[in-house]
Amino acid sequence: SPRPSEDYSFRHKVTYGPEEQEFHTDPHFSILFIMTPNVMCHVGDKSWKVPIHSILLFNNMDLHKLTLKTAERFERYSVSFKPEYIEALSTKETDLLECFFLRPFSIPYILPLTDGQTRECLFHLERVLSCREDTVKQEYGYDLHVKFVIGELLIFINRLYRKYHGISSNSATSSYRLIYSVINHIHSHLSDDLSLENLSSAFYINKYYLCNLFKVVTGTSPNQYIISCRIMKAKELLAQNLPVDSVCNIVGYKNLSHFSRIFKQHTGLSPKQYAKFKQADHLRHK
Repeated sequence: SPRPSEDYSFRHKVTYGPEEQEFHTDPHFSILFIMTPNVMCHVGDKSWKVPIHSILLFNNMDLHKLTLKTAERFERYSVSFKPEYIEALSTKETDLLECFFLRPFSIPYILPLTDGQTRECLFHLERVLSCREDTVKQEYGYDLHVKFVIGELLIFINRLYRKYHGISSNSATSSYRLIYSVINHIHSHLSDDLSLENLSSAFYINKYYLCNLFKVVTGTSPNQYIISCRIMKAKELLAQNLPVDSVCNIVGYKNLSHFSRIFKQHTGLSPKQYAKFKQADHLRHK
């Protein structure tokens, strides 16, 4: 993925499995086009087999990883970019980031393509990749050209996303932008008191309206989303060997036994057991 100082990054990558990534979030938004069967996509505590010729979509808050258990060729394209880099191209009618946020679906991350859609997707991806050439970088208008080419890829993906999920133009409103702001706030304030009252006063909106809108856009309630984020962050920190009481504070739990109980409810393991399991797993894969 790109360094935080860069606006975008793209590549066509071929490796040979088996492959096991670590769970991670990217500071950028990521589009992956998977050209290999048997790849598994894991987001939080859910996992799915990725159909060959599928687009994967991750925003900067999705804790995810890909795995390939078999010893075969693993081919994929990846395009990553800062949301603010592309945001300026969006209009009131056409929000290029919609497919990364409008997610009241059971599997919003995976977009399988038909053969015809695959050919069109590869055309767009190759156009993006052609922007890497050093000779192109010296040409007039290079900076805008890259932005427009990524924008065209996003128009193509959003059209497919809307068609696949049955989103009509008028059912998708800019309301999810407000929810994205709330989600961003949650992720950057995990250690704070994130009660519905505090969230609604931070965004100057009625708490019942916020709750309903949040569910429409994300498919879950603010409270469930916050718990899920805190557990995911705790898993990430425990895997890095941080002490349990530190993790408890960082993810916003003031009481260690309450944190342990919630963590066990969601993972089946206590925080200490989870940390030991991840350490043993890490040693096994060394």
